[in-house]
Amino acid sequence: MNEHLSPLFRINYRLQRSDHVARVIALTRRPLGRTVALAAGYYGLLFMFLLFQADGPGEIVAAPQSLMASPALFAALPWLLLGLLLLLPPSFYGAMLGGLAYQRSGLSGAEITIDVTAGGLVTAVADRVSRVAWPVVTRLIETPDYLFLQLSRREALIIPRRAIGDPADYQNLVGFIRARTGLSTRR
Repeated sequence: MNEHLSPLFRINYRLQRSDHVARVIALTRRPLGRTVALAAGYYGLLFMFLLFQADGPGEIVAAPQSLMASPALFAALPWLLLGLLLLLPPSFYGAMLGGLAYQRSGLSGAEITIDVTAGGLVTAVADRVSRVAWPVVTRLIETPDYLFLQLSRREALIIPRRAIGDPADYQNLVGFIRARTGLSTRR
């Protein structure tokens, strides 16, 4: 990438805990259908386990109250409760862990500058500079407060809307990035 390209847009902001947590949530968000399928599969397997512990499906259908008093149910109770954790989105766990990891990261409270050029992105943090060509951006994630440029499964550049004062400038920036990457934004 040509280092001498002048930036078309320059974004400056101080990284906050909320920025880091929002990135973690955006990168770990799982579709609702996948969560439901995962929970249904888990509870289906657990039910099959209970069937094998009983004397067959006839016993469960004939005397459901006996299943409630069955030792197999009490043995499976922790597994039933553990399955409830599958219903929580991974972004929930990610947000908790991301918030805790923020303070230990070398970027907490850092001043970040992102120059958007025709050739890609130049990000400067403290004494480090990184360059990203447009083909490296794999996905654009837009939320009411952020635009994330996903670079890998676990990495994304953060563009907070608060760093761009005018809504028209923000729309121009998003349009330029969409044109350069050929990607549309996902919410």
